[in-house]
Amino acid sequence: MTQNNEPAVQDAPHVISETVTVKALVTLTVAPQEGQSLEAAEAEMFVRLQQYLTGRENTFLSDYGTTAEELAKFRADETEEQPTWGGYEGPFVLESAVEPVAPETHSYTVIGAWIDDEPVPFGVIEGEHQVSGGDDQPWATSVEAVDAAAAEQLAVDQMRS
Repeated sequence: MTQNNEPAVQDAPHVISETVTVKALVTLTVAPQEGQSLEAAEAEMFVRLQQYLTGRENTFLSDYGTTAEELAKFRADETEEQPTWGGYEGPFVLESAVEPVAPETHSYTVIGAWIDDEPVPFGVIEGEHQVSGGDDQPWATSVEAVDAAAAEQLAVDQMRS
């Protein structure tokens, strides 16, 4: 969490002088619809989460969110209507954002051989390793990938280019 001491509202009768930024890493395990790829399910769920947490018309912000102007007006004159749903008294969400997190990658060494002019992988080892020797046109390369399967595909693509 980080504290923000800059006023969120400059010209309001009651300035919101302190705010705090809450950052959280949210992990969702998602099962795709039947026939849907994992990538499509991931992308769709990200958009749904982003809309849920950032759209003023959606449940999260309609329950816990308000604008700095509405909150300042309410704090200056408590006869004003409560700025959130159902009499919720705070803390209040003034802004929200959802950004994708790049997947963590690791180094992998992929070992294979050329068979019928195609790179055929035989094994993937986590980490970057020196490889030498072998018969039948061996090859080895190191790549950065999110997992061993992705490393194998990246290595094959790299060897073809």
